[in-house]
Amino acid sequence: MDILLLNPPCMFGKDNLWGKIVANTPALGLGYLASTLEARGYEVKILDAGVERMNFEEVRQYLKKSPKVPWIGISAISFTFWSALEVAKIVKQVMPNCKLVMGGVHPTLCPEEALKSPYVDFVIRHEGDYTLPELIAGIRYDEILGLSYKDNGRIVHNLPRPMIEKLDDIPFPAYHLLPLNKSRLTVGCEKRSPATMLLGSRGCSFKCRYCSTVTMGSKVRYRSPQNIFEEIMLLMKDYGIREIHFQDDSFTLNRKNVLELCSLIIKKRIDLSWLCMANIVAVDLEMLKLMKRAGCHQICYGIESGNEEILRNLNKKVTLENVRNAVRWTKQAGIDARGAFILGCPGETEESMKKTLNFMKELNLDLISLNILAPLPGTEIYKWAKENGYLISEDWRDYSFDKSVIRLPTIHPKTVDRYLKKMYRSFYFRPSYMFNRLLKIRGLNDIKMCLKAVGALST
Repeated sequence: MDILLLNPPCMFGKDNLWGKIVANTPALGLGYLASTLEARGYEVKILDAGVERMNFEEVRQYLKKSPKVPWIGISAISFTFWSALEVAKIVKQVMPNCKLVMGGVHPTLCPEEALKSPYVDFVIRHEGDYTLPELIAGIRYDEILGLSYKDNGRIVHNLPRPMIEKLDDIPFPAYHLLPLNKSRLTVGCEKRSPATMLLGSRGCSFKCRYCSTVTMGSKVRYRSPQNIFEEIMLLMKDYGIREIHFQDDSFTLNRKNVLELCSLIIKKRIDLSWLCMANIVAVDLEMLKLMKRAGCHQICYGIESGNEEILRNLNKKVTLENVRNAVRWTKQAGIDARGAFILGCPGETEESMKKTLNFMKELNLDLISLNILAPLPGTEIYKWAKENGYLISEDWRDYSFDKSVIRLPTIHPKTVDRYLKKMYRSFYFRPSYMFNRLLKIRGLNDIKMCLKAVGALST
């Protein structure tokens, strides 16, 4: 084996709601890296410790029983960065002679933080599809774009690598190396199983202040509908997948591509259920009706707040009337509308959270997702909070979206934290909502989803 790609354990606190309901899907990024490496003749293995629900000791025992490899790559987001560093330490204890590479969102944004660890040798910034193969092929370090590394105690950052424009040229993820049999979507999303995620584009053109486009770029790059359709067919034929969650930041942004993909699914009479995320201003009734015919059963909209001042503070570029239209059209098309909201945003008050709760109910959303604002590195919100001394913590394990890590001048953090479950319960435990939800139950899978959600919200 030439390289082991590793996704670190993802450890939520015992009271963290997301830990009870969040998706358990394999790391597509590692799957893409693996397929590119395999295409160049390298032998690759993936350990997705997050999906496998492994702890650090189980990772250690896995490595001890594995053959020694010259290269190990670890992926990390901000919330799992501390976990990735702990795994890096374990790796170097078990395989001291290997070269360790770290990549993903957090190392891209904070490469020096990663390289200050004595266990991390290299950081790949942004997309690693071409950078990692060049590194393990032995190309001189100073010639590899997108690479950061140590040179006699000095940290060196090479020039960035241009974003990949032709996504169709990238092989499909190495699904044969991923634990698809353990894949499940977030509670409330999955209509049929087995289910998994698929990525039809990279990048985001919106400039919301709580989000960073540094890693994948502010220009959206699209795969062709035919290329996406071929991957869907592969997943259905070879792995029995019956449902797909399109993980794009806004699946509906390229209207032409959406219509073509839906037409392909309808024309070929593919029995597929799917859901996606979409921007409020990137949908229309005609497109939504075609999506429904093609198997779409749920769309998640990033609504964020029921207060237009807060939306402006987040640079959302939408109005509450835009939201009302998008949700109404979605329901008219026969698709469930899921609303994602963020509590504790700049300008938040107890009154604004009450307005958001009332807005959720007014929209009669089928499902909601609530997060507490986490000012992640690379975002405008992080810079604003840092400069104004609002950060409560920079311990990344606290950035779990279920508790406040900033102290706003307009509301106490404990009030925001308390409202998270209060708003969930107020929305979901309404008799009218529960009755309508019961009417939508179509099988055992729906019953299991409902029971799991009730259990998570009742504790």
